[in-house]
Amino acid sequence: MTTIQPAAGAPSRLGGVASATNSKSTSDLYFDVQTARVALLEKEVNRAALDMQSNLQKISSLRDMRTNLSTQKTFFTGSSSADARLIDQNPYAEQFKHASDTQVEGYRRASDPADPSYDPNYLARAAGGEFGEAYQSLAKVATDARSAGQSDAMVRSYALGTISSAGIDATLTDIQGKIDGLMSTQQLQMITLQSSMDKRREALDSASNFLKKNSDTENSVISNSR
Repeated sequence: MTTIQPAAGAPSRLGGVASATNSKSTSDLYFDVQTARVALLEKEVNRAALDMQSNLQKISSLRDMRTNLSTQKTFFTGSSSADARLIDQNPYAEQFKHASDTQVEGYRRASDPADPSYDPNYLARAAGGEFGEAYQSLAKVATDARSAGQSDAMVRSYALGTISSAGIDATLTDIQGKIDGLMSTQQLQMITLQSSMDKRREALDSASNFLKKNSDTENSVISNSR
């Protein structure tokens, strides 16, 4: 019969009177069960910790996006028109003064799914500076909007700078909702992690107490046989 190996951190089976047969005693089987339980709980703890880490990274990323989009929102300061576009606000308006017609037209066509020149990687090209400074900045904002789960149409409105102040507000509201949802999930993950750690500690204590009791019994038998 294969012996289950103890998990990292689990107590080892030390000492003991050798069995006269190849079959395992009840105490040996009990120890194997506790050792296997510790190993399983160790995996649960590691999995819960990784889930929390992943969740925290998502929250951090969304918060960075929120900060960046909030900055874009400030560019509308002083603009009272509901139809005002991001592209018409500074610093973008000033940057577009230096953009060539070729850059503007090239970007419009590369970003338009209905155009033969459409390129799914247009944001990466723009972020690399191919279409000028203004589109380079807008592409980074659009990439954040895409990462935040916005629709392709919304992402393109950021990429072209046609997004309005109200549109940015809608994205910020959506991002905040995602953050709130992840925060709630994080609380549940913390409870799960704590529960797994408590169970692992209980299993380790049980195995350790078993070893101590077994060792005390063996020492008593040896002492009495002298």
